[in-house]
Amino acid sequence: MAISIPAILDTQLAALRASMEPVNDAATATDSFAVAPGAIANRCADLLDLLVSLIDSGTLTGVGVHTAADATNTIAVAADATNLATLQTLLNAMRDGTGEAGGGVAAHFLIVGANEHIGADVTNAITAAAATDLATSITLANDIKAQYNGHLLLNAATGHYGPELTNTVVSPDATVLADCITLANELKAKYNLHCANIGAGSLTSFIDNAAITGVNSLVGATFTFDAATTTAALQGVSAVVRANGVNDIQFTSALPAVPVVGDDGVLAWTAVDTDIAAMRQGKGLGDMASNPYGFGPNFINAVMMTLERIGTVPSWLTAAAAEPFGIGSPHAGHGGAQGHSSLILASQMLQEVRDAVAAYTAPA
Repeated sequence: MAISIPAILDTQLAALRASMEPVNDAATATDSFAVAPGAIANRCADLLDLLVSLIDSGTLTGVGVHTAADATNTIAVAADATNLATLQTLLNAMRDGTGEAGGGVAAHFLIVGANEHIGADVTNAITAAAATDLATSITLANDIKAQYNGHLLLNAATGHYGPELTNTVVSPDATVLADCITLANELKAKYNLHCANIGAGSLTSFIDNAAITGVNSLVGATFTFDAATTTAALQGVSAVVRANGVNDIQFTSALPAVPVVGDDGVLAWTAVDTDIAAMRQGKGLGDMASNPYGFGPNFINAVMMTLERIGTVPSWLTAAAAEPFGIGSPHAGHGGAQGHSSLILASQMLQEVRDAVAAYTAPA
């Protein structure tokens, strides 16, 4: 959903910028401010906190890899491979359903609609010939592996309702009979699990339909499941995001249960919160005694992480690099050709965050 910036926040931002206009004494190269720099630094923290809270409000709702299990195209007849003959039987069953009730892997890829997929997977087509000897068995096993692993990565834009994050085949490509048997048996096991997967993630992941802005843009954020979410063991549970795709988030630690369709929760940008707390130096919201010296690194880091999450490239990096005393220091930017203090640059950075937040579509 689009984010609306409260009018009072714009009023406060304008007032902050006005308070940052210094009166420069060229003879002594010093600036005097209408408001004490300590109060300005604390207000920067307050306003950035308010802006970040606007993008923390997005709710992510779990969706399944499939909407229903594919019980038709599983491999139920062909046994695990133990020799060349059983290997060929198993691989051909997976390739096109030979000897099975359904059509195997290729048929599963093409199921669409309310059954399993949003759209048919025509990208990951198996092209290898049927297995008739060891050489063709090796070629077919490696092809099925490549196409199957590619199929798992489909998301809401390309086929699955969310990417499959649990049943990747990890056996190396086959070169001899023994490792071809190992690969084929893993393919059968993982493929059958994939066909049955209607969950919304794993113990370390959550699949959603949010169309998240930016791969890995949520790293460091905290996701908290709703107190009334479907899975009782997940109610109120929080987990830190390790990585994210466009339809999934992955956690740094295991959840107490696997999420299901309909589980939901809220993201909070805790990594930014840490820097904001450091900027305040123990002072609360509205306190007027923050020390402005050296608050710049925390401010820059918080702004950078916020813009990275939104997917915006900061426009002020060149100006920031020109501030030898650090953004936020009342000693930076004295008179002359610079004509501004780094506190003014801080207000410009806040304005950019404000504009980026206003243009951002929150996950929903």
